[in-house]
Amino acid sequence: QNDTELSLLLKQNNISFNQMKEGKDKKKVASDAVHQGVIAEINPLALYTNLEATLSRASAGNPCFVLLDELQDPHNVGAIIRSAAAFGASAILIPEHNQASITGAVIKTSAGMALRMPIVRIGNVNQTIRLLKEEHGFWSYGLAMAGTTRLKDAQFDTPTLIVVGNES
Repeated sequence: QNDTELSLLLKQNNISFNQMKEGKDKKKVASDAVHQGVIAEINPLALYTNLEATLSRASAGNPCFVLLDELQDPHNVGAIIRSAAAFGASAILIPEHNQASITGAVIKTSAGMALRMPIVRIGNVNQTIRLLKEEHGFWSYGLAMAGTTRLKDAQFDTPTLIVVGNES
């Protein structure tokens, strides 16, 4: 798309924008940033939604939530979000503490999926798992490198929570 087309789309969608000036404005962008001449500044907190709203939207059928448990590498977080979107997960659950948060690296590695699927910020992981199980009928599964069942071969016929543990 050319600049005119992009400007029109931004105006039609009520998105404020500024054209960066040579010199001072360009210094705001990291020298190693890779882009195609367009940079968006977003509030990462605005990407999060709450669990109740996500549960009400996903109540039909058998939703699949992916809970990230203390992942540290933003690239891993982004890759898991991208993979979860590819296999049809309904939402990503991310703890507030001891967890890589949503950053530009996460969004980029997720191929933009972090902007398209619900990301729920949760408090205590154990309490969230208990709530989903006891009040909403979720079954919990953990991923293991040495597991015998492949994810694509598993039969998920109830609301499902897949827990992905940290890198170690």
